[in-house]
Amino acid sequence: MSKTKNDNLKPFSSAQDRKAARANGRAGGLASGEARRQRKAIREFLRDFLESPASPALSAKMAEYGITAADRSNMGALFLAVFLRAMNGDVKAARQVVEWAGLDPLQEKKKEAERLRLARASAGRDEDQDDDGGPDVVIYDPARAEELFRQAVNSGDVEEANRVLKMAGIREDGAFEERRKTDGKNKT
Repeated sequence: MSKTKNDNLKPFSSAQDRKAARANGRAGGLASGEARRQRKAIREFLRDFLESPASPALSAKMAEYGITAADRSNMGALFLAVFLRAMNGDVKAARQVVEWAGLDPLQEKKKEAERLRLARASAGRDEDQDDDGGPDVVIYDPARAEELFRQAVNSGDVEEANRVLKMAGIREDGAFEERRKTDGKNKT
């Protein structure tokens, strides 16, 4: 049987006295600190390694693709390798390249939703209120929600489009959440 993460933990019980519990807690804290220092050392090593100049063989390969001498680091070689995999049809690599380039539409959608939430919060409005201060209306008809969404998109009103998506219960990953109205409050 394989060990799980919690196999070595000793739960506190009333049979264990305070002194033993304190000793176990201290030992856990010391181990946690040591693990944190090890992770930091690994991060620093990787950062230094990625920033160091690429080997002559990697540098020559990067030169073939027009990468300048100043950009021929191990990080540049890593980017090039992922880029080449993406160009050969690797979907995960393509997603990673798009994300690194800042062109990921889902990330943009999340950022826009966060900006909208912050704008509403700074205006002193409750997130579940319309512009008039009343509660949001829940749209139960998916066809009507799609129609309203298309109208908002065609008019260029991003806020309205986001509001329709939220009211219709469509999550950011595109899935539909069924919403019910109970006691005058919207519940998901």
